Amino acid sequence: MFTRVQSPRAIARAVLLAACAAALMAFVSPASGAREQTDLIVGGAPTTDVPYQALVYIEGKTAGQARGGRCTGAVIGARWVMTAAHCLTQNQGPDTGAFLAELSTLVVTGRSDTSLIAELERTGDPAVADQVAQELDPALGEDYFISEAWNPASSLFLADVALIRLDRAIAPELGIAPARGDQVAAFAPGTAAEVSGWGVTEAGTVSSLLRTAPAPVRPGADCAELALFGFVDNAMLCSGENGPPPQGTCKGDSGGALVAPSDYGVPIAGGITSFGPPDCTRQPAAFTRVSAFTELIVRVLTQDDTAPVQAPEIDSLALTPDASGVIALDARIDANGSATNLEFTFAPLRPAAPLRRGVRVGSGDDSRDITTGISGLAPGVSYEWSVHASGVLGRVAGPTGTITMPGDVVPVDATPETTRCRPSDTPPAAGGSGSISISRRQLAINQRIGQAALKRLNAIEDWINAGIVATDLCGGGIGAGDLEAIDLALAGAGPEPRLPAPRPLSIERLSPIDLGRFSVSPGQLRTNQRIYQAALRRARGLRARLAGSLTGGDIRDGQLDWDALPPGAMMTRLERGNGSPPSTTNISVRSSRPRGGIRVSASQLRINQKIAQAAVREANALRAQIGAGLTGENFAPASISARDFTPEISGRATPPPQG
Repeated sequence: MFTRVQSPRAIARAVLLAACAAALMAFVSPASGAREQTDLIVGGAPTTDVPYQALVYIEGKTAGQARGGRCTGAVIGARWVMTAAHCLTQNQGPDTGAFLAELSTLVVTGRSDTSLIAELERTGDPAVADQVAQELDPALGEDYFISEAWNPASSLFLADVALIRLDRAIAPELGIAPARGDQVAAFAPGTAAEVSGWGVTEAGTVSSLLRTAPAPVRPGADCAELALFGFVDNAMLCSGENGPPPQGTCKGDSGGALVAPSDYGVPIAGGITSFGPPDCTRQPAAFTRVSAFTELIVRVLTQDDTAPVQAPEIDSLALTPDASGVIALDARIDANGSATNLEFTFAPLRPAAPLRRGVRVGSGDDSRDITTGISGLAPGVSYEWSVHASGVLGRVAGPTGTITMPGDVVPVDATPETTRCRPSDTPPAAGGSGSISISRRQLAINQRIGQAALKRLNAIEDWINAGIVATDLCGGGIGAGDLEAIDLALAGAGPEPRLPAPRPLSIERLSPIDLGRFSVSPGQLRTNQRIYQAALRRARGLRARLAGSLTGGDIRDGQLDWDALPPGAMMTRLERGNGSPPSTTNISVRSSRPRGGIRVSASQLRINQKIAQAAVREANALRAQIGAGLTGENFAPASISARDFTPEISGRATPPPQG
């Protein structure tokens, strides 16, 4: 639940500006050490293209203790800003977590340059306050809602989310839709997200210009160093780039949105800047996971007595294609006070991946006209289209229709160089020389190295033999040259190539060393050497198998989806074909040596160890190659057939039998 906490103060805007300036000049920074937040943009660049971030200026006190400062917020409605709960509560002392009484908040929206605010902070001059009021026209916070689960005194930064209702509606083109519970995948690890704010930069000073920086979403484990703050994976996101150079948030960016594109390419807010390491040059940092609080946000927005929001409406919409391949969009939309996107789905009438396009509408509370262009559709292709008005309240269906793009279909001739995750063919690095100790334990370790290599290699072969699936491939990595009896044409730009998420390798654990049962006889040394040599031969056989000789027979039938093909590909002909047999791992035959053909010497032991280590390096390199995602370069030409694609693709595109 959200707790409603009304500010008892009602002050004229210019007076409030002067009061905030005085508070900011005596700013009390967050607690140091384990409880210090990092809320600023480091490693970023100035931007004027983030119309949803708001500068939030705060003054308040709890139990007589004053606190003032700046945060960032995200506009999510005509009168609503989403920010961090810790911006509106006491963050140190016995009242930690308590709401700031006598709270006054200024919110500057639609501006990237806040130099006047910086001057007001520096001087506290009432004349500057008047200038800020006239030129920046800030709104005032008149009501506040903080999650009831927010209590940093006991739960640290869990549920660090708050909503501010403004005293008036702001510009209708502003706003970003918060991520819903069904949009969790948009912020999966590996997502290329973005943060922005007016916080402290790597130079150690607060920025007057809005700055933005890439902040890729990381697995929760990457925020393990934040365990002292209580990182909770299902309620938080981990994001940022440790560099070099480091890129992410810092002091002053708290409450701002962590943004990534939805399936339709329009930005949605999936995280709220919350906390991080005391040193902002260390990334990643933690963000409140917005989708975990969607229901509470919706409840506040829709049930508020003063400025309730409703589901958006599409009053009218027209799509008109032109010769340049762009569709002109003319629509009249009523966002009904909630940040809204238009989401278009274009389904080609020939077999091809559906294309999704989105348009950010804003958050006005009256109907307004939207005019823009939609690109990326293919010439000569007809599409069935549908549209939804989408936001935190859900998706509202709009008109549907059919549209044909002028021009002729463009064929695809070869595998495109568009993938971002091609595996590396770099051979494993050679190990150093060095000396070894000839001891019973060292001999046992040598043997374990060889066994570890074999276990890795067995796991890799089992992984391939089990059949490759779509997630093992780099999105867009298979092109026309890899397909059997399939013709491709270009059907629009399509989505970005999907990053691979290969199945994990299951590697059998090694048993503990038992020195009491370990043999050091010449016969055992001979056996060890043969194990090491066998591991190397196996590794080289697997490397050859992955170097362009896999076939469609190595793919589980019916597994490949549109993501496997180049973005925007369309099948103009697809035949089932006979399929290709699976590839095999060809292991060279070991050379025969007479029994007793090795000398029990320090030199021979060193050679044995190097052979074993080389086998482990080969296995690790193969494992890394699989983890990077397979592409068409790993498959024999023209070996992937219709049977390898999902039934909904091959069923639509396979020609009917003759006769």
